[in-house]
Amino acid sequence: MNGHTKAATRARLLGKLVRGRANGHPRRRALLAAARHLHDTAANFLDAADTEKMPETADASIRAAYRALMRPGTGVPLALLHYVSDPVTGYRTELPELDLIHPTFRYRARELRARHLYVIEMGHLDSHDEDVVLAALGALCDLHREWDQLTEDARDELRRDRTRPVVYRAHDGQRSAEHLRGHLTVLDGVRVIASLDVPEHTAPGDIWQLINQAAA
Repeated sequence: MNGHTKAATRARLLGKLVRGRANGHPRRRALLAAARHLHDTAANFLDAADTEKMPETADASIRAAYRALMRPGTGVPLALLHYVSDPVTGYRTELPELDLIHPTFRYRARELRARHLYVIEMGHLDSHDEDVVLAALGALCDLHREWDQLTEDARDELRRDRTRPVVYRAHDGQRSAEHLRGHLTVLDGVRVIASLDVPEHTAPGDIWQLINQAAA
């Protein structure tokens, strides 16, 4: 199969997957619309099977499927549509980088990346067995949904982390400071001795200099 034929197969089978998930779904109309657009995409790729470029008609129908799936609650990650056009564009869809603070999130990210690598490296999306391709698309759908949830969890954790001050405490235990959102509060015991506007990303060494310079 050339790139256009592979893309057509992926589009058709993804449409089948989306249509299957529409039954009884609260976003049934959006899912069925996306499935129709993916069916059109498959036909558009096949019509251009003897070319090397991304057909404008296929690009337009993928965009239409994208708009249908953008509606909240469809349960189908938009990233799945990138796998459809990858054989033609030459791109390789990857999981994006995340700024992960908590070790549990980093473990989840490693586990999801390993699952993603397995599906891609084993070549399941390019299998001649359509049941294998369909299963691979289903696995990627679940995987990207979990990745989207991890992204949201990581954002929530980052927001919570930014509500906690960075605490500096001198060796003698007397002088301390709290740095949060561009503001530094210096304390001597429990008494506030300085309240300074300090950029959020100021280096710790500079913070300590300000703490030491604060008048007692």
